[in-house]
Amino acid sequence: MGFFLCAAFVLPDPGFAGIWPLMATAPFSILAVAVSSPVEYYSSIGWLSPLIFFIGVVLSGLVNAVLLGLLARRLRARARSTTR
Repeated sequence: MGFFLCAAFVLPDPGFAGIWPLMATAPFSILAVAVSSPVEYYSSIGWLSPLIFFIGVVLSGLVNAVLLGLLARRLRARARSTTR
């Protein structure tokens, strides 16, 4: 995420810097793109769209981590109950 912020705010052409965080936190990060696109179109504040994208990707990464943790806990509990 640090590279994305550097590319978005410092470098003249960020290119595809947002693709890696987007793909690492998919499918919930698609919502971040859906929310940040209209903000960029309707707002005259150019820096707001990368900031919303960053917040959306971070939140979607946290949601993915929680869901994967719950899934792992459930699978471990199921494996323990079948071995007894």
